[in-house]
Amino acid sequence: MIWTLAARNVMRNRRRSVITVLSIAVGLAALTFLWGFVDGMNQQMVTNTTRYFAADVQVHLKGYHDDPSLDRAIESGARVLDAVSGDPAVAAATARLESTVLASRGDRSRGIVAVGIDPAREAAVSDLFKAVVDGRPLAGAESTGVLVGEAMAEALALRAGDDLVLVGQAYDGSIASARMPVRGVFRTRIDELDGYVAVMPMAAMRDFLAAPNAVTAIAVRLRDRAALAQAVDGLATRAGPDHEVVGWPVLLPTVAVSIRFHEVTGFVILAIFFVMAAAGVANPVLMAVLERTREFGIMLAVGTPPGMLFRLVVAETALLGIAGLAIGNLVGLGATAAFGRAGIDLGAFEAGLRTMPGLADVIYPIVRAERSVVISLLVFLIALAMALYPALRAARLEPVAAIRGTGGPAASGRRRAHAGGSVRWRGPVFARIAARNLLRNRKRSAITAFAAAFAIVAYVFLYGFFDGFGEQIVDNSTGYITGHLQIERQGLRRDSRPNWPSTMRTRSSRSSTRCPVSRAQPLGCRHRRLPAARPSRPASCSTASIRSASAASRSCTAPSSKVPRSRPAPSGMS
Repeated sequence: MIWTLAARNVMRNRRRSVITVLSIAVGLAALTFLWGFVDGMNQQMVTNTTRYFAADVQVHLKGYHDDPSLDRAIESGARVLDAVSGDPAVAAATARLESTVLASRGDRSRGIVAVGIDPAREAAVSDLFKAVVDGRPLAGAESTGVLVGEAMAEALALRAGDDLVLVGQAYDGSIASARMPVRGVFRTRIDELDGYVAVMPMAAMRDFLAAPNAVTAIAVRLRDRAALAQAVDGLATRAGPDHEVVGWPVLLPTVAVSIRFHEVTGFVILAIFFVMAAAGVANPVLMAVLERTREFGIMLAVGTPPGMLFRLVVAETALLGIAGLAIGNLVGLGATAAFGRAGIDLGAFEAGLRTMPGLADVIYPIVRAERSVVISLLVFLIALAMALYPALRAARLEPVAAIRGTGGPAASGRRRAHAGGSVRWRGPVFARIAARNLLRNRKRSAITAFAAAFAIVAYVFLYGFFDGFGEQIVDNSTGYITGHLQIERQGLRRDSRPNWPSTMRTRSSRSSTRCPVSRAQPLGCRHRRLPAARPSRPASCSTASIRSASAASRSCTAPSSKVPRSRPAPSGMS
């Protein structure tokens, strides 16, 4: 009976019901789309940074992640690779051999991370070969040459077909040097990869480092990235106690921090939207109760229990809430799915997007069922909570006073307005009429004013939050060394470190204290010795090693021709 009466009351005043339903639907649709947008950004960052090179999981010799060096290379790489590949959670796996070297061409040089790969297996783990924009990718184990990033090619004035000189320290302690042809140039839009990584076939890398069997990492692509914790445990058992299994949140600390920041910011915005939605629902519900004061008085006079009247008002709000949820989910999920296919082009903010690794110019929101359920439940509970006060107010009405219009909130508002009627107000007559109408129902006016004021406060807070965040980044970045302005030779910044990523200026204490660069003393640097060598991984510990390598490359330029060798050059390299 309650639900039948509630349905009839809702349909009696359709305009008022439509306003309430739209208030709920618009708030729910906005929350759904916002959360889908944040999830889409986070997923894109993780997908891009892992699919191009880092992979979902990497297996190293124990201690390699904290202090990567060739001394901690895996001698039995084939056995570990076979054991890891046999795990049901693994979609593909490949071995890599990494080392930090000095790359030069002509009078330009920079420290980079050279990585030896198995082209066939690498293609199943990463999409690096799909990012080649000049030249050709590596095709097989017998391929020769090296792939370099676009920013590195720009810094060293390279293009496909040119020669690149590499100088480093071999696995046996000798000086490793070689001249290799550039097979292709890749563009991933990840600064750490495009600027400081060179890839060559595993055979050529082992020849270059005189390490016939060693590998430094086993890169793994999982079938389900969401089951990362279980996969890490299973791979650790298979690899053995002498090895460590590291997931992408540890390999890519910058990405993990960015995702947490997005989530915190999203929760702040969602909280503001929830309060705005609550105010938007409370206003029409309270108006509906106040306009039906005489109706509720008659119902109480004919014997309707106050508890039943309370439940009736709550039931009406529940029906309106269910209708609002249906429309809000339809609009919100539909818009999210549509933009998830077409994407949202943020190319105008490309400079800001490049500060977050892996984030492209086009964002694709994603639909997640659990998110929609949580948001719908919260919005529905907010709507019911906003109906409690009007329902309690209706249940506590005095029947006779409510029928006569002399009791309840509406009557008390008229008495206050009448009592103040003897006061002569100055100003236009329409302003006086508007003021009296507002004072007739002060609670309704207060709720409306609060909703508008809170919306303004929310927008001002959000703008202030992001402005403060941006100013803090600038102050922290310029307050220690760089300053606000530097005077340099024209072209120095482009030649030495083009597209220097802001994400690399903030590094963890682990990488900043334990990321040396190169053991070898390159020829041509007679009075300077580079620090101890350690291979590095993009976007993990490569942050500090790549930066140090870049600094070393600017002060110690390897010659581009007639490079003496302590041992014969590898086959296929002149």
